[in-house]
Amino acid sequence: MVIWMKAQAAAAQALLRQAGILVRSMAAKPLIDGSLRVSIGTKEQLERFW
Repeated sequence: MVIWMKAQAAAAQALLRQAGILVRSMAAKPLIDGSLRVSIGTKEQLERFW
């Protein structure tokens, strides 16, 4: 899981989705509110993310 500051999470989510990266908001989840869950499946997808 990658965590962004709460104010930036929505913008990061939009940019990652535009790049074809699956991302899910963890808003309103206890202890991880404001974070994003990023799903990365293959080595190539991981390299593209980083």
